[in-house]
Amino acid sequence: MQLLQVIPGLIVCQKLLRTFTPIEEIEKFCGSSPVLVAGSTWPEDEKLIKDATANFPDLKIIIAPHEIHKEHIDQLKINFPRCSALLTTHSS
Repeated sequence: MQLLQVIPGLIVCQKLLRTFTPIEEIEKFCGSSPVLVAGSTWPEDEKLIKDATANFPDLKIIIAPHEIHKEHIDQLKINFPRCSALLTTHSS
């Protein structure tokens, strides 16, 4: 009998990989560049991301903010001007 170490995140990733369907817009945006994906971010996180990635012009950044109101999205566009493509927008 072979014993496997169970790592919860790894199990989730394996399940996701089995059912993964690429999103054309994201695939096109990423191309062959390195990509940083940040989810459920807050403005403080986004400031850290902006500062930490300033010297990586080829890095693509995907941010899924925790709060998706118009003012926050507008601030993201200002903070990340070269990366301000929106896949979806929030409407009231």
